Amino acid sequence: MQTTYAPGADARITGLDDPDGRDSYDREMVASPAPSNAARCPIHRERILVIDDDRDILGISLLILAEAGFVASGAASGAEGLAAIAAQPPDLVLLDINLPDVSGLDLCRRLKADPATAGLCIMHLSGDRISSEEQASGLESGADGYIARPISNHELVARIEAMLRVKRTEADLRRVTVELRAASHTLSELVANSLDVICSIDETGAFTEVSAAAERVWGYTREELLGRPYVEIVHPEDLARTKNETVSVMNGRATRDFENRCLRKDGSTAHVMWSANWCAGDRKLFCVARDVTTRKRAEIFIAGQRRVLELIARGAALRTALEAIVRLVEQQHEGMLCAIHRVDGEGRLRCGAAPNLPDSFLQCLDGIRIGPEAASCGTAAYLGTPVIAEDIATNPLWRDFRDVTLAHGLRACWSAPVMSSDDHVIGTFAIYHRVPKRPSVQEIDSLEAASQLAGIAIARHLA
Repeated sequence: MQTTYAPGADARITGLDDPDGRDSYDREMVASPAPSNAARCPIHRERILVIDDDRDILGISLLILAEAGFVASGAASGAEGLAAIAAQPPDLVLLDINLPDVSGLDLCRRLKADPATAGLCIMHLSGDRISSEEQASGLESGADGYIARPISNHELVARIEAMLRVKRTEADLRRVTVELRAASHTLSELVANSLDVICSIDETGAFTEVSAAAERVWGYTREELLGRPYVEIVHPEDLARTKNETVSVMNGRATRDFENRCLRKDGSTAHVMWSANWCAGDRKLFCVARDVTTRKRAEIFIAGQRRVLELIARGAALRTALEAIVRLVEQQHEGMLCAIHRVDGEGRLRCGAAPNLPDSFLQCLDGIRIGPEAASCGTAAYLGTPVIAEDIATNPLWRDFRDVTLAHGLRACWSAPVMSSDDHVIGTFAIYHRVPKRPSVQEIDSLEAASQLAGIAIARHLA
């Protein structure tokens, strides 16, 4: 039997004689406090379950709680209490120590051991002759509090309200903790998966935190950069103005679009755009570094392409125009050595411009006839398609020229045909490397763009 009280109506207690001789009580109790009490009693939303086998005490407890504004219900045994909890879990349980079917201590342990009810707030109730050891046992069973009778109505309500405040605070803390963990996880995922480098730098200039994107942008792992001065990865030519910008940010002027060059672990250059802000409290710079190398190279190439076209339009010497093209491409990619060859009337390659390749090497290749196995350039001119030799030491097209080429320290050669407006091969554009190398998409794009520029220059010369 479960009894429920809610604020607002009369209370009635009815006692019936059980046919078997056992007392049985049925209550329909809803408190109707006096007007003076109604004006000062708050209406609580919390549900209180009282489990007590003394039905008179149970009824009085329910009336007290209802008058205090709680939604109160009662159970006269452990089994009834479990059924009531299963039907609608309360916010707090007042649990008598001595129940007819189970010990209140054991019932408390059972509820606290069950994950479904472990969070219930349970306060033990007992008579006035309970010892301190027994009270300690009650708390050790998992109870959140202990109330010894007799106790005034006011103190009973005050203890319950205090315990509920604690539980509300604990629930708020758990909720905030969960939210903070979720937010922290989301932030960690954002940082870990960001294509931009997110980092912090202390006032000495050392990295104190670096995101995983650093390895993609600079080639260094997070562990390799932590504690390392940021100036060590800045291009020497950009170091002075980078330091000046850092001082300015530390003095309170945030930056949003500062650009410089950084040296990757492999020695290549990365163009980086920085946003940074100084946090005076943490004494740190918080920065975002975006790799703008592709955009910057495109801007540089477009500007260089414009200069080359202006040279051609002004009627500059062919070698001058071709050398400008070569230097433009070499400027875009570290380690490249470029050459432009023209095809003469006899189908032989003649050097048009190769300012950074050894003269002795160029002399060995000058005049070779184009053909199906004539190194990279001769074959590209013969086939009319790009030819990529990732490793000259093993590529069969370089069989006749392998020794002299390796002797000059060259290991890879990529060549594209230079075509006239009527699709005749009039030359080749070649890119050499001193190490075996496969071209990237960006390098293939540069090869094709340079061969088109060379085609304009040579065609203008032949016109």
